[in-house]
Amino acid sequence: MKTVQECIQDFLSKIAEGVYVLESEADLVLKFVVFLRENFKDDINRYVLEKPFCELIDCKCSNECQIFNKKSGRKRALDLYYNHDKQTCIFEFKYHRKGSVSTSTDASEILLDLKRLSLLNKDEETKKYFIYVTDEIMNDYFINRTRKDYFDFYNNGDGKFITEVNCCEDKALKRVFKDNSKKIRLKRIKINLNSNNTNDIYYVRAYEVFSN
Repeated sequence: MKTVQECIQDFLSKIAEGVYVLESEADLVLKFVVFLRENFKDDINRYVLEKPFCELIDCKCSNECQIFNKKSGRKRALDLYYNHDKQTCIFEFKYHRKGSVSTSTDASEILLDLKRLSLLNKDEETKKYFIYVTDEIMNDYFINRTRKDYFDFYNNGDGKFITEVNCCEDKALKRVFKDNSKKIRLKRIKINLNSNNTNDIYYVRAYEVFSN
């Protein structure tokens, strides 16, 4: 049986090869849950979609936790909470494609997701993952960025080292984070791609995120 990380690798390989057609970010999450269940044969009750952050962290504890509070009257929520055997796995997903608000806004959303993950479930037993699927526009945006935080996030080596991303370089986030919590520690997960089968529709990334 595969591990959760191996499932992430195989799932994103299939996306990059065009095996799955994605209609939305919600569709990405649902397809991933189905993929996990096919591998682990576990009960659907182990998977919780849109778990409110207020059930995972005290959303009034500090200024940092503005990123967990309500937006437009809706409670912010974690994309996927998964009880795998005796280990908890939590996930955030982003699917950016042509027609999104803007490349810079999309990039800020990614940093917010990464920061939320870094602040949640700080016990060593919890595994925290960020899964990212995008199109050629955002792929080119990140590859050609000179800003160190974006470059480090998108272009760091496959699992060779832990990168510290400085989210306070992002103007939209400067007011949210205190100086002592501006770093996000993450490691990129290697995705095995068959160059003969990949297409130009989906570009994929996955990261394990660590507590500060």
